Amino acid sequence: MIGEVFRQADRQTGKQTLSIRQGLADVHHPDYLTVQQVQEIYDLAIKARRSWSHLLFATKLRTPSVWTKRQKEKAMMRNCRVGVFALFSLLLACGTAAAQQAASDQAAVWSVIEDQWERNERGDTNWIDELLSADFVGWPRQSPAPQTRSSVRMWDAFTSKQTESLEHELFPLSIVVHGETAIAHYLYTNATRDKKGEVKIANGRYTDVLVRDEGQWKFLSWHGGDDSGDDPESD
Repeated sequence: MIGEVFRQADRQTGKQTLSIRQGLADVHHPDYLTVQQVQEIYDLAIKARRSWSHLLFATKLRTPSVWTKRQKEKAMMRNCRVGVFALFSLLLACGTAAAQQAASDQAAVWSVIEDQWERNERGDTNWIDELLSADFVGWPRQSPAPQTRSSVRMWDAFTSKQTESLEHELFPLSIVVHGETAIAHYLYTNATRDKKGEVKIANGRYTDVLVRDEGQWKFLSWHGGDDSGDDPESD
């Protein structure tokens, strides 16, 4: 009789109630069960099997969601670490590129300054039109007023007839590049010979301001000249 009860329960739930059947077999003998007891056992088996089925079903539903949530958290942390590393690498690359660009600009600026001194020493006056910007205004220490590009051309022609440049040496102190503008500070030693054949060696300093004009650095302004004890600025 009990076997028939469990077979009916199994047919309704689609599963076997082995543990419940074994438990009942251990406690009661089938011949002593009444119809009411059989019905109660039947109902108990159905409820137990349904409860177990629901538990398994709920567990199957929750497990993937928990797994997915953990996987998402791990993926988010992994992506976060990758993002931070990528950002750090980008900043490092940008900083390195900026430093390389600054060093390149400084070298280009100093090359123009050296070129101006060398061409002036050789007597090549073309540097005035090629290296000075159209709106150039400079103020040498020996000049009472600032000089434009045309003024530099005039006084350069006059000085070349009075003295001959023999040698020079430049000592860069600092070069600052800010966008399209550069400021260079340096010292110099210059040897010249006048018409009498006398050689003069002078020491001095300059501050040059250059701008990038169509990809080429050009002088926008400068200030400086020979150091001398009778110069008003040295008092």
